[in-house]
Amino acid sequence: MENQENQGQGFWTKNKLMIIIGGIVLLFLLIYIPMSISYSNYANRTEVAAKEKTKACTVDYDAMWKIIQQQAGVTSEYKSAFKEIYSDLIDGRYSTDDGKGALMSWIQEDNPTFDSKLFDKLMNTIESQRTDFATRQKELIAIENDYNQERVTFPGSWFIGDRPEMEVTLITSTKTKQVYEAGEDNDIELFNK
Repeated sequence: MENQENQGQGFWTKNKLMIIIGGIVLLFLLIYIPMSISYSNYANRTEVAAKEKTKACTVDYDAMWKIIQQQAGVTSEYKSAFKEIYSDLIDGRYSTDDGKGALMSWIQEDNPTFDSKLFDKLMNTIESQRTDFATRQKELIAIENDYNQERVTFPGSWFIGDRPEMEVTLITSTKTKQVYEAGEDNDIELFNK
């Protein structure tokens, strides 16, 4: 009889152990599966966001250059037209048959002046367009940084660590690349003469 009781207690101990182990496995799965889905979805959304932001940057860059070029074209046309009109106005005003009094008339008259507002507007446009584009590039860098940090830190590294590092394409200049490769910038002359 005692043997049967010991067998019953052994059976009950084994069942308890199996229930505890099963509970731990179930708890692990209940945590692991949703986290795995969540991190996978995060990685997918971030990869798509980076691609979309890159496309948006391409559109921004294209618009920036078109706006700047067209404003520069208008400014250049204004300058050329003013130069042509001004010469004709001045030549026509002061050519008299006897040549007398032309200088005095010129001093008293209100002569046409070149309006530099178009150049001011062009400079403001260049500055604002470039600043806006730099902001978009920084947003793209932030997406890349966030994704790459999540890939290599715990617990994200468990779930998306096997995905490749995100590398975004940034628009920069040859001069900037050369300066970063050399580690120095000695070109401080703004107007190379």
